[in-house]
Amino acid sequence: MIVAALAWLLGGCAALAEFQPSVAVHEMTPSEYVALRRGDFLGTGQLSALTAQTIRAAGFGDQACMPTTSPACIEAMTKAEGMDAETRLSALAELWLQRAVTLSTVRAPDDTAAALAWIETARHAYAYLFFTPRPPGERAFEERQTQVRDWYNYAVQQTVTQLFRAHDWRQGGGAGQIEAALRLGSWTPRVDLQARLAGEATVPRELLPASTLAFQGLRGIYRRDGLGAELVAVTDTAPNALRQWAGASSGNERGPTFAAWSEMPTPNVTIVLRFEARTLQELLSTNELIFGVHDPLMQDHLLLHGQRVPLAGNFTAGYGLWLARADFSRRSLRGLFGREQGIDHPQLYLMQPFDPQRRVIVMLHGLASSPEAWVNVANEILADEALRREFQIWQVYYPTNIPMPASHMAIRQALLAALRHFDPGAEMPASRGLVLIGHSMGGVIARLMVSTADQQLWQWAESDPRIGLDRSGRHPSRLDAFLRFQPLPGVERAIFIAAPHRGTAVAGLEPARWVSGLIRLPLMRLQSFANTLGAHADAELNGVEQFLPDVPNSLDQLDENDPFIKAASTLSISDRVPYHTIIARRHAEGALMDSDDGLVPYRSAHLEGATSERVIVSGHSVQEDAAAITEIRRILKEDIANARSPVAD
Repeated sequence: MIVAALAWLLGGCAALAEFQPSVAVHEMTPSEYVALRRGDFLGTGQLSALTAQTIRAAGFGDQACMPTTSPACIEAMTKAEGMDAETRLSALAELWLQRAVTLSTVRAPDDTAAALAWIETARHAYAYLFFTPRPPGERAFEERQTQVRDWYNYAVQQTVTQLFRAHDWRQGGGAGQIEAALRLGSWTPRVDLQARLAGEATVPRELLPASTLAFQGLRGIYRRDGLGAELVAVTDTAPNALRQWAGASSGNERGPTFAAWSEMPTPNVTIVLRFEARTLQELLSTNELIFGVHDPLMQDHLLLHGQRVPLAGNFTAGYGLWLARADFSRRSLRGLFGREQGIDHPQLYLMQPFDPQRRVIVMLHGLASSPEAWVNVANEILADEALRREFQIWQVYYPTNIPMPASHMAIRQALLAALRHFDPGAEMPASRGLVLIGHSMGGVIARLMVSTADQQLWQWAESDPRIGLDRSGRHPSRLDAFLRFQPLPGVERAIFIAAPHRGTAVAGLEPARWVSGLIRLPLMRLQSFANTLGAHADAELNGVEQFLPDVPNSLDQLDENDPFIKAASTLSISDRVPYHTIIARRHAEGALMDSDDGLVPYRSAHLEGATSERVIVSGHSVQEDAAAITEIRRILKEDIANARSPVAD
C-alpha cells in the first residue's frame, strides 16, 4: 500500500504499469485466427479487423462508425489526415457496404438511397483495386484485396439486380432503353453489351444472381474467381429460334424431317461496373458509369486501366436452372407413350450462343430419357478450362418412341440444318470437328451417323413384313434418306456408352413387350411415314394408325432378335472416325464376355476396332459415373492433343 501510494503521489505511471500490465496475451484457435483475418461486414455483420483498426487509428471511438452513424463516419474518414490511399479506400469501401446493407434491410428493396450506396461501395472498391500506388498484381496474396474484390462483386450484383427489379426492361427494346432505366440520381449509365443473349435477345426476362441458386442433382458448382457479378440472364423461352421442314438439302440428306434448334435460354453472364477516369480524383468525382456485360465462356480476363484482370464466371448456374425448369423427364415419358405435351420431333439445344471457333460435342440420350441424362457429364466438361476453350456442347432432345431409322434421319437433318444456318460454307472449326457422344440407344444412333448404309437396310425393309413395302406398291425414292446414307460430314470422333449395338435380350422379354404395346407413335410422325412410303398420302390422321399398325417402335428394334438391329450391326463405321466404347458391368467378378449392366450385355456393347475400350463396374446409367466422366475427359483431351500435333497437321 505504501509503494502504491508513493507511485500515485509521484505520478509514476511506468512504476504502476509494473504492477498492472496493460497488454495481455492468449493463444487463438485456428478458427479464431481465420475469423479475425477474413471476417468482414458481408460475412459476419461486423466491420473487418483492418477497418476497425483504421477507425481507431484515425481517432474515432468504437461507437463512431456503427450502422446508424455511418454517414458521419464516412465523411470523417474521407477527410482524415495522415492515411495512405489503400488504407483509406478499403475502409471506405466497407463503410459504404455497411451503409448499403443497412439501407437495403430497413427500406424497400428498390430504394434509391440503397442503390446509390451500392454504387459508392463499388466505386471505392474499384478505386482501391486500380487507383492506388500498388497494382493488383503486387497484392495478389493479400487477404485485404480479396475482401475488397468480394465487396465490389457483391455491390455490382446488388446494384444491377436492384435496378432490374425496379424497372420493367422488357417493354420496348435495345440498350438505349436499358440505359434510361438505369438512370439513378446524378449517375449517367452506359451499357457495354459484349455478351450475346439467347435467341438474339437484348433484354433478359429475369436476372438472377448465381450465388443465390442452390442445386440438387449436380455433383459440383463450377466457377472462376475474378472481377464481376455472376448472374443468369433468363430470356423469353420461345421454344425454337429456327423451325423448318429440313428437305432442302441435296443427295441422300433429303427427307421430310421436322427439325428445330434453340439456344439454352439461361446463359451465364458476368457484369462489371467500370468508371471512366484517369486519376483517383476523377474517379471519386465522376458520375459516369459503364455496365459491362460479358460472357464468361468467351472471355476469361479484362484489360482495365493497364491491368490484366481475371473475369469472374459461373459455368453451372445457368445450366442447372435450365434443367430445373425444362420439365424434360415428364415430357419424355409423355412423348414415349404418345401423350399430349410430349416431345414429337428432335430439338437441338445449344448450351451457349454459337461460336464458330469452338468444335461441337453432340450428346444423344437413350430410350425414355432426355438431356438430363448428361447433367454431370456436361457440367464437368464446362468445368474443365481446356475443354471449355475447345468445345461447345449441343444437346439433342428427341422422341424415343419412333423407329431408330427415323430418329437417326431426323437428328441428322436437325444437325445439318443448324450447321448450314450458322456456317453455310462449312469452313469453321465448329463444322469440321464434331464429336458424337451417345448413351444406350443414343449410342446406336450415333453409330448410324458415322456408318455407311448401301443395301443392308434396304434388304431389311424389303424383308420385314412390319414395314409393309408390299402394301405401298412401289419403292419411293424418299425412303433412301432412311435406309441409304454416308457418314455425317464433319464428325471427327465418336464415343459410345453402354450402347446395345447388337440389341439386348431384355427388350424381348415379356415385361418389355408389354411396355412396347403401350408405346404410341405421334400421329404427325405417322403421317410423315405414310407420305414417305408413297401410300395413303392423303389419309386422315385418324386413319394413319390403321395403315401402319405394325410399324416397329424403338423398343421393338432394341431386341437382339429384331431384324433391324441385326442389319444395323453389320454396317461399317468410317475408317476416318476414331471411336471409343465405355461399357458397364454390374459385378467385377465373372467372365467379361458374360457380363452385362442390367440391360445391355458386354458382347452387344463391345466393338472391334475401337480406339479404346473402358469397362466400369456400374449399372446401365454409367455415363453419370465419375470414372466414365473421367474417361470422356481423357478422350477429349487426347483428341485436342492429336489435333494440334505436327503429325495431325
